[in-house]
Amino acid sequence: MAHALALNAVCGAPFRGGDVVLTTTRTHTMNHANAAGNSSALLLHASGARLLASDLSAGAERLFSPREARAALVRVCASNDGNAVLAVDADGLALLMTPDHAKHGAAGNLGGAVHAACFSPRRNDEFATCVGRLVKVWRVFQRERFYLRMTFGQCTARATHVSYSPDGKYLVVCSEDLAVRVLKLVDDNEPAAKARRRAEGDDSEGNDEDGNDADADGESKIEPVILHGHRATPVGAWFGRQGGIYSIGQDGVVIGWRPMEVPTAKKMQAHKKKRRLPLWAGADGLAYGAAWKYFAGLPGPGGRDVTAAAFANAEAPLLVVGLRNGAFRVFQMPLFYNGAADAVAKQAAIEGQSAMPVELHTLSAAPGAPLDSICFGGPSAAAAADDGKANYPWIAIGCKTLGQVVVWDWRRETYVMRQRGHSYQVNRCAVSPSGETFATASDDGTVKLWHANSCHAIATYSGHAAPVADVCFMQAGGVVASASRDGTVRLHDVTRHRCFRVLTSPEAAPLTCLRGDAAGDVIAAGSGGGSFLIYVWAVRTGKLLDSLSGHTAPIVGVRFAPHGHPYLASTSWDKSLRLWDVFGTAVNESFAHLHDATALDYKPDGKEIAVATLDGAVTFWDPEAGQARGTIDGKRHVGMRRTAADGQGLPEGGHFQCVAYSANGETLYAAGLGPYLCIYDSVRRVLLRRVEMTAAKRLWNAIADRVDTRNITEAGARSMLDVAPSDALGALGARPGRGGSAAPSASIAPRHSAAAVGGSPEAVLDLPGMRAGGSLVYSIRDVQPSSDGTRLVAASTEGVLVLAKDTGVAFDPVDLGGAGAWATPAAVARRAAEGEFLTGLVAALRLGETALAERVMLAVPAAEVESVVRDVPDALVVPLLEVLAACVGKASGNASGKDGDSRPPLERTLTWVRALVAAKAPAISARGGACAPPLRAVLGELAALQRDIGEACVRNRDLLRFCCSTALDL
Repeated sequence: MAHALALNAVCGAPFRGGDVVLTTTRTHTMNHANAAGNSSALLLHASGARLLASDLSAGAERLFSPREARAALVRVCASNDGNAVLAVDADGLALLMTPDHAKHGAAGNLGGAVHAACFSPRRNDEFATCVGRLVKVWRVFQRERFYLRMTFGQCTARATHVSYSPDGKYLVVCSEDLAVRVLKLVDDNEPAAKARRRAEGDDSEGNDEDGNDADADGESKIEPVILHGHRATPVGAWFGRQGGIYSIGQDGVVIGWRPMEVPTAKKMQAHKKKRRLPLWAGADGLAYGAAWKYFAGLPGPGGRDVTAAAFANAEAPLLVVGLRNGAFRVFQMPLFYNGAADAVAKQAAIEGQSAMPVELHTLSAAPGAPLDSICFGGPSAAAAADDGKANYPWIAIGCKTLGQVVVWDWRRETYVMRQRGHSYQVNRCAVSPSGETFATASDDGTVKLWHANSCHAIATYSGHAAPVADVCFMQAGGVVASASRDGTVRLHDVTRHRCFRVLTSPEAAPLTCLRGDAAGDVIAAGSGGGSFLIYVWAVRTGKLLDSLSGHTAPIVGVRFAPHGHPYLASTSWDKSLRLWDVFGTAVNESFAHLHDATALDYKPDGKEIAVATLDGAVTFWDPEAGQARGTIDGKRHVGMRRTAADGQGLPEGGHFQCVAYSANGETLYAAGLGPYLCIYDSVRRVLLRRVEMTAAKRLWNAIADRVDTRNITEAGARSMLDVAPSDALGALGARPGRGGSAAPSASIAPRHSAAAVGGSPEAVLDLPGMRAGGSLVYSIRDVQPSSDGTRLVAASTEGVLVLAKDTGVAFDPVDLGGAGAWATPAAVARRAAEGEFLTGLVAALRLGETALAERVMLAVPAAEVESVVRDVPDALVVPLLEVLAACVGKASGNASGKDGDSRPPLERTLTWVRALVAAKAPAISARGGACAPPLRAVLGELAALQRDIGEACVRNRDLLRFCCSTALDL
């Protein structure tokens, strides 16, 4: 169905801050007893309130989860094995996501703005966060909710970084008081006092007033080791081998802290008299001494300021440092050894280790722009979840100033991924006739070409000197045309990625809309100023064919009629729809509206034109008869806006900014100011579905504040007033607090300031579409469906939203009649023996039983293979291909298997491959990145089989020739 669409990806938006994370996820599509599944490297980063995942192995970008936060995501962290991802927004709301259950997971408020977060290396259900000066350790209960395990309050200033020790028993914390603290985590069964309190029915956590874990007498049981030595705020600290610690400050100074035995008071006094590097001791036998200091910055402006840093692993001690001047440096850190200083130096010399950090790589990733986030990762980093030893060849870098995310392979010195979205608002989008690519036009003066399946940018076309207002495909998708407010139209060759012609309007007027005819020979552009003309050019010669006059206001849309209809339709703010006979007498016919027109679109059959007007209506015109056939009143569908003048919050209607027909003409898509995409039945003129593109709380806070009567003052809505924090609320007519006194003036701090969000600078990060003051500006400016109806592209203030057919409504025979109750290997084998091949095969694939799926496939009669393959759900195409790849390998004799394994018949296996490729070609094409590895495996096995058969034939031929030419003595 045309309206069964779900948001699949967000692209085209610049990187606006937050964490970037490289992780590796494992998909268990094979037999769990014999294989661990396939792994893929993912780059996780935030796009507003959503979490995006770039599959670096398949080269595709998608939403990691359909879940959305209430504010912009600022913290993202992943577990070591990648099976758990925590995303935290600016308000402290945390969402726990998993690759297999991305639609579900725990959610909860962590108690304020989170400045840092990390998972335990030993558990997927435990993580630590920094909230203000507190360090909180959380646990996840059955993937449903968070509960607070421990709280540390020893920091005297805001905590900025936290990380676990390799065994998960200690935390190292950095704070703005220039100290690095080592905290010990209490085992679950260690505090006996808490057990006694629980037995007595006391539900208190047993924490003292500072937030420390305390015993029954109220005394803190946890004393941290406090390491002083930095002269600037520490950016990060991590555990190394043998309990050592590496820490780096904002001034670029790296300190190595070597674990030592707890000295006596006399030794401590002698240590201080010799003026050696400082030594600190704490409880539980922990003591650290500063072993060395190293400057990791660069000379020159910004080279001494560290903005981001990351550490690889205790067994692979690599440190990457991001600087304010846009450069980053990779260091091999020295290992720590137990024992005296002389013994340590001797052991390091034996193992060939340096006593100081060694620089491995330096590169300027964003010249002149600070690096906001950086991390290690790579395809081989998956081994870190098993034995802690791995190579980390990839470095992910996020730069908010340039709005780009980069993945760099520092060993090979090449880019793995480099994506940069539009810097400003995306105005229009267009989908190619084949549906494989789409183009976007932005206020930054560029046009980007995107791959529809991977959502990665293919090319960027620049050259316009002003914002690009519209874009379209011509000549079967081989040409991308763009119209700009600089008065020019540029034609770009999609194959060579170059501009081959520039069309200039006769008068200096901005162009606002653009379209080409069906044959690709003529292109028309409407102006938004001057004489409000429509210019018509010949594409091949670049000659101006005509200038159509008649409109008296800016033109907002032009459309050529489909094949067989020689008309050009245009609409304008002058409340009119005009039809032009461009290829004939160039006369026009005008149809009047009661309100200004905002958008139009031609029905694919050419028998109807839909026009959206400022009153929120969509009028359907018959161009042949010149009559209105119907109207849709959509002002209450597009969204609700409320005014600050009325305290009751009465709804004010909106209007559509774009309308578009589906390829078959049965569905009309419309959107405008607000987050809603409306899908109408164009024949019955009824609303089929209203899709909410975003539910971020920040986008709607302005509305809530403007209608809340508690925030209405004599001067108007408080959120719309420019009031300094020192002003008194009583002067604004605010309601007094308890006792008749006015509330403190700090409560009227600007809603997006650091004071309003607990002093967190990250919380000032606003979502796209927000202006200073919190006014609602979120809108959807253009909507374009693909020709096959499987994809929809929308240009919004959040970026380019790509909607795909919702696979959740696909038919699955296992779901019928409560079949999930019998979906066991034994029951599946029994069903297959009874002749229910389709149900058995689908159940085996869902269970991940490769051997069972192979047995069911071979049991299907050759005459029924095509019908069974045709009814397999598209979501199971990838695991079915993987099973077939394994079968082809066994049939050809090239696959390794257990002794006694029977080879499947080669002819039957090839019959399945041919039937699958023929019946599921669209599904395989839509999942090109995931289907590529098993398809390559099948092709490789077939090529090897062909080579073996060819060699056998050559040997047999030579043997026969020899036998025929030689007299044999029988």
